[in-house]
Amino acid sequence: MVVTRCDKRCCSVKFCPLELSFGMTLHTFQGQSAGPVDKGQPKNAVDRVIIEPGTRGFEGNNPGTLYMATSRATTIGTGNNDSALYFTGPNLNKQRITDVKYKKKTGAASRQMYKKVELREKWVARLEKSTHRPNFSTDQVHTMTQWCDNTAIDVHTLDEALARRHWRTNMKKGVNY
Repeated sequence: MVVTRCDKRCCSVKFCPLELSFGMTLHTFQGQSAGPVDKGQPKNAVDRVIIEPGTRGFEGNNPGTLYMATSRATTIGTGNNDSALYFTGPNLNKQRITDVKYKKKTGAASRQMYKKVELREKWVARLEKSTHRPNFSTDQVHTMTQWCDNTAIDVHTLDEALARRHWRTNMKKGVNY
């Protein structure tokens, strides 16, 4: 609250200054960043993120939403109100962050994983099992790096290529270039 006195100092007015702000759902904020950026980089549209994490059940039924929200911040600051990330609400504590896969403990050390988290873990395990991770030799890495360097395209050339409309027609015909 701010108190302002008149010029004669005989009366005063007490008010709450308002600051324009807005809210976004996590889904609309995906892919964006909040906070300061390195010198020479374009400024982020959002200065800070204030997260109300919801209930454990919400995170259990929507795995990864809290992680996605917190990962939007470019800095957690130095502790002098310079963070790009803040939390609000009653639903955040240490266990909420470190033990998010399991439903709240009910009784004698029973730990029941949220169904969607369990399904996600099974899917990740399946992907890991069927993923081939080749070991490239130093020569192969060097060859790939050279290829990347030699096939790089500058932004102007890319804009010109995208401005030509025939590539869209060819995409419909099944030509993939």
